[in-house]
Amino acid sequence: MQLLLVFSFVFFGLGSFAHDSWRAQKSAKEIEPSYAANKISVQNGQSLYSSLCWACRGKNENDDNPVANKLKPKPKDFSSTGRQKQTDKELFWKLSNNKEVIVPYKCSLNRERRWQLINCIRTFSLN
Repeated sequence: MQLLLVFSFVFFGLGSFAHDSWRAQKSAKEIEPSYAANKISVQNGQSLYSSLCWACRGKNENDDNPVANKLKPKPKDFSSTGRQKQTDKELFWKLSNNKEVIVPYKCSLNRERRWQLINCIRTFSLN
């Protein structure tokens, strides 16, 4: 299953974050975080990022990744001000429901792992 996720990222990138105009549904405000941000959850999120996101985004968010540069549309930068201004609940909803060709993470990652990935994304510095 994890191999399928990696191939999805290699070929399609994170389409769920590709368009700034994509907004989380209002129901995202009702999502209750089930996993607090702490050192361990961030480390677990970094491990997930390394295994799932690196193929299209690079080993860290600031890499100039040749794969990402060829994707249409190019994955948006998690460290951007616009991305970082979104609430954890909005990011969780987007990660869970993905759009376009990527399988929604709610189908492949449990809530805890999705929150760990959000906690990792929050560590990326603002531009």
